[in-house]
Amino acid sequence: MGLFSRCHIPYKSVRGEGHPSLVDMTVQAIKVLSKNPAGFILMVEGGRIDHGHHDNFARLALEEAVELEQAVEAAVEMTDPENTLIVVTADHSHSFTFNGYPLRGNDILGFANETEEVTQYETLSYANGPGYYSHRLNGTDSSPNNTWKDVATFTTEERADPYYRSVATFYLDHETHGGEDVPVFARGPFAHLLAGVYEQSYIAHAIGYAACIGPSQKLCAPRRVSSEAGVGAIKSLRLLGLMGAVLVIL
Repeated sequence: MGLFSRCHIPYKSVRGEGHPSLVDMTVQAIKVLSKNPAGFILMVEGGRIDHGHHDNFARLALEEAVELEQAVEAAVEMTDPENTLIVVTADHSHSFTFNGYPLRGNDILGFANETEEVTQYETLSYANGPGYYSHRLNGTDSSPNNTWKDVATFTTEERADPYYRSVATFYLDHETHGGEDVPVFARGPFAHLLAGVYEQSYIAHAIGYAACIGPSQKLCAPRRVSSEAGVGAIKSLRLLGLMGAVLVIL
C-alpha cells in the first residue's frame, strides 16, 4: 500500500517531484497484482477530475481527464483481453457546458466566438459554482450582459492560470453534479454485458458475474464465454475496473 499525500494528491499541472501520477500508480499496481495466479480486482479512480469541476477549474479537470485516459491506455497495453476485463465508467456527470458553435480545432479553453459584434464568451462554462463571482462586475446595469466582466479583458496569463475559474451561471460554494446518463465501456471477457447505458446497480452484478465473485460465485463451473466476446474458456479472470468522475472523456 502506498500513501503519497496527507490529503488529496496535487493536480497534474501543479504536481511536484515525489508525487506519483495516476499512470505510475496504475502501472505499479498491475505489476504487483499480476503476480497472483488467481487474478485480481483493481479499481483506479481519477478522483481529481471531480474536484476540479466542483471548483470550476475547467483546465485542471480536463488535464486530469487526459491523465485518466493515459492510465486506461497503460492498462490496455499491460493486460491480455482474453483474460482481463477492463471497465471504464463514471459515477455521475457535472453541470459542465459546451457553448456556442466554435470551429473545429478551436482551443477548447478559448473563446467560442471571435466576433466583436456580440459579447465574447468562452466555449466552456458551468451551470453553477464559485466561478460566478469571478466573472461578476461590482455594479449593475440595465443590460444583462453588462453585469458580467468581459472575458476578453482577462489577460492571457490570467486565463492560462491552472486555478482560473470558468464562468458559472449562478453562485454556489461548490459546483454540483449533473443529471445526465453516463455510459460504461468495457473490453475483454463478457464485455458485451457492458456496452451503453444501464441502471447503475446492474454494473456491479455484471462485473460480479464476469469475475465469478459475490452472488455469482456459484456460477463459476467451467464454462465458455459467449461467442460475442470472441474468447475461449476463462482460466484466470482478471478484472480491472477504471473508475473516473468525468463527463468530458465519455
